[in-house]
Amino acid sequence: FGYAGVATYVKKSFCPRSVGYCSETLDSEQEGRSLVTYFDMTDGETMVLFNLYAPCGYQGDDDTKFEKKMQFLSHLQNLVRFYINKGCHVVVVGDLNVKSVILDSAEASEQKNKRGFLTEWSSSPDRVLFNEILETTPLLDTFRHLHGSIKHSYTCWNTGLNARTNNYGTRIDYILISSSLEPHLLSSSHLTEVYGSDHCPVVCQLQGLEVIGCETIPSECSVHYPELRGKQTSLLAHLGRSNKRHSQ
Repeated sequence: FGYAGVATYVKKSFCPRSVGYCSETLDSEQEGRSLVTYFDMTDGETMVLFNLYAPCGYQGDDDTKFEKKMQFLSHLQNLVRFYINKGCHVVVVGDLNVKSVILDSAEASEQKNKRGFLTEWSSSPDRVLFNEILETTPLLDTFRHLHGSIKHSYTCWNTGLNARTNNYGTRIDYILISSSLEPHLLSSSHLTEVYGSDHCPVVCQLQGLEVIGCETIPSECSVHYPELRGKQTSLLAHLGRSNKRHSQ
């Protein structure tokens, strides 16, 4: 799956029509950061699911990484706008490595009353671009849309500092949907009780719209990969055989 690979798990009954990687835009360095899945829906439209892991970079810290992050978000904006303009339903999920509002950061919430902090915070180019994507594409941040200005609700913590114990974290994992899916939005939550990572799972439920599963599984799906079929591989499969007979 690459250095920063993502994976999308789908029930057989929801088999997608096709799968793509956006390797020339979102994942130009072949790190596995993007997986785009296309589903046929009962309303006659296509649902495009972006599963993403955005690059991590901060302005003034590492300009190369930050530029990579900005390019990623810019490509995402163009792609989402393209599919929405085509009439598709769009869902964007994953670690987008950006905090949209002050409430999405415990540290920022502590420092918000310091002189000049809010101006500096709101003018960060990655945050400006991300919020522009939400406002103009447009995409709904499902969690904020349903829970408004709820505080202390994070998805990522610094495990080296044991920050999860005190809930001193950030919210950088999102489920975003196009406005066409808003009538179908039932719930959006963080499973903070689930451990095993410095992140917790985020969950969203949509209702009243069904996927039409395709009969043919796309060739990109892992079910076609011998190494991922869950079967024991014989050692002989890794050894070359010679037609020459060697004398004793």
